[in-house]
Amino acid sequence: MKKLIITLIAAVSFLIACSAEPEPISYGKDNCEYCKMLITDSKYGAELITQKGKIYKFDSIECLAAYSDLRNQKEINTMWVVNFSQPNDLINVNDSHFLLSENLRSPMGLYLSAYKEESSLLEIKKQYGGKKINWNELVKYVTEEWN
Repeated sequence: MKKLIITLIAAVSFLIACSAEPEPISYGKDNCEYCKMLITDSKYGAELITQKGKIYKFDSIECLAAYSDLRNQKEINTMWVVNFSQPNDLINVNDSHFLLSENLRSPMGLYLSAYKEESSLLEIKKQYGGKKINWNELVKYVTEEWN
């Protein structure tokens, strides 16, 4: 019985450690894994969670894109970005809509922002201009700009 309890505790601990859910970014305390800068702007930020459950935090979408492009894609479990329209709200990259607008400077200067709802992106786009892009276009853009 004691052995069973220990096994169950170990299994539950492992599952918790391998969670694919993001954790809140501590603005003003957490550093970006890619550029090492302090993460300070709550309208921006991102997280990458590995298959082993390790969480890496980023100060911008462009840092996440650059970092993820360097990783073995099989090691990545999930990626999350901050919803520009609702700061501190992390949304899965696969459910996100991205805007490239030279009137909205992101922390690393590539003018990228993310939105949960396409309607929110279109409202911001109407106000600031820009172009809607998908994740693959975003990674390509970051790679071209930074190489």
